[in-house]
Amino acid sequence: MTIEKLLEFELTFVSIYRSLGGETYNFLKKLESVICKVKSKGKQLMLCGDWNISFLQDSAKLQELQNLFFLYNLTITVKSLTRVTNTTSSLIDVMIINKL
Repeated sequence: MTIEKLLEFELTFVSIYRSLGGETYNFLKKLESVICKVKSKGKQLMLCGDWNISFLQDSAKLQELQNLFFLYNLTITVKSLTRVTNTTSSLIDVMIINKL
């Protein structure tokens, strides 16, 4: 389904997967393009999936992503650990929505 078709709905739900070795700049540019299209239609936006960026540790990648969220008035809805094993825990699978 194309982004244009998705924009016919009141809620646009986008599933995210950023590969671990993926180039952050290109990912953010494509993400911003999707956000702009949804925003221009005045629709509610929900982004969720595997970002492969730790939301627990400050990094340049996280700062760039958070700047994008701030610019488009987006907020993280999940703030607790999303992957927990016997030896590790992380917060890389989050949901992002428009602030109301």
